[in-house]
Amino acid sequence: MLRRMVLTLVVALALPMAVACGGDSDDSTTPAATPAPAISEAPSPTEAAATPDQSPAVEDATSAPATSEAPSPTEAAATPDQSLAIEDATGETVTLDAPAARVVCLTGLCVDTMFMLGVKPVAANDLLHKHDAYWGPGENEIGAISGSFFEPSLEDIAQANPDIVIGLYAVHEGLRPGLASIAPLFIVNPIGVDGMLAHVAEIGTLLGMEEEAAAASAAFESRLEEYVAGVTTKRSVMVVFGSDVNIGADTLCTPPVDALGRAVTYGLDFPGCIHGEFPSFSVEQLLSIDPDVIFVQTFGFGPTPPQPVSEQLADNAIWRELAAVQNGEVYEVDFFVWGTSRGIRGTTVALDEAMPKIYPEAFPAPLP
Repeated sequence: MLRRMVLTLVVALALPMAVACGGDSDDSTTPAATPAPAISEAPSPTEAAATPDQSPAVEDATSAPATSEAPSPTEAAATPDQSLAIEDATGETVTLDAPAARVVCLTGLCVDTMFMLGVKPVAANDLLHKHDAYWGPGENEIGAISGSFFEPSLEDIAQANPDIVIGLYAVHEGLRPGLASIAPLFIVNPIGVDGMLAHVAEIGTLLGMEEEAAAASAAFESRLEEYVAGVTTKRSVMVVFGSDVNIGADTLCTPPVDALGRAVTYGLDFPGCIHGEFPSFSVEQLLSIDPDVIFVQTFGFGPTPPQPVSEQLADNAIWRELAAVQNGEVYEVDFFVWGTSRGIRGTTVALDEAMPKIYPEAFPAPLP
C-alpha cells in the first residue's frame, strides 16, 4: 500500500510538467518515478488499495502540485515484477508470479517454519500445528488434509487453493504431476542445522519475508551459541527411536540432533546424511557406545499412545547394562516435536528440554 501511495504522489507531481510540455505521451520525455524501497513482507491478500485524495482542488495550479485528482490507469506506473524462481531439494526450479500467501504444508518442517514466520498455512496433513509448542490444541483455522502422510488427498489440497505446496524429499515428489494444475510443489530436505537455516531462508523468499526469516535464524543461532558456550566438559549422548524393542538411532543429519551434537559428544558418527538415510541399529550397538544420557522417541500414530520404548526394554538384559539406565538418565521425549518438526521451533524445544537434563548445574532451567 505504501508503494502505491508513493507512486501515486510521484505521478501527480509529474502531471503539471507533462502539461507544460504540450501533453507529449512519449515515455522517453516523462521523468522516471523513483521506485520505493523494497518491502520484505508480502502484502496481505485483503489489503485495500490506497484511496485517492479527494480534497478540494487548489485554485492556483502554479502555486502547488496538483493533487486533487488520482492519476488515470494509463498514467499509473506499472507494478514491479515480483516473480521469483527457487530450486528445491530435487533440483526442480519452482517459479512463482509473486510471493506466496497461501501455503499448504505436507511436512511438519513446513508447519514449524511457518510458525516461526508468524503465518498460518491454509492446510496441513498432520497435527503438529495443534501441539502446545505451536498454535496449540485450540487452533481451528488450518484446514485438514485427509489421506496418509505419503498419499495426501489432492482434492483437499485443491480445495485449500494454495499458491504453493511444501513437501518432503523422498516422500512427496510423486505428487508433482497431480499438483500441476493446482499449485507448484516445493520439496524440502534440510540436513543438519545449516540445512535447516537455509530452508528457513528459502521459505522466507517464497513468502516475501526475507527479513523475518533472517531474524528468526539469527535468534536461533544466538541461543545455540549460548548453550554451547555454557558447556565446560562434554558428556556423551544418544537419541534413539522406535515403537517397540527394535530401536533405531537418530543422527546428526536431523537438525535437533545436530544442534544438540554441538554441545555434547554424540555417540554415533554417521557420515551418510544422504536424503533420509538412517543406519541400522540395535541395543547391542547402543551398549557398545554406552552413552551418559539417552533420549528416547516412542513413535505412535494411532489413537492410543504406545507403551514407551524405554519401558518395553526394561526387562532386556543388555538394556539394563547401560550406564544411562543404571544412573536414571534415560528420558522419553516427544517424537512429534523431536522427530517430525526439524525446524527452528522444534529444535529450540529439543535443546530447552535436553540441556538442563544433560548439564543440570550449568543449566538448571532452559535459557530465557
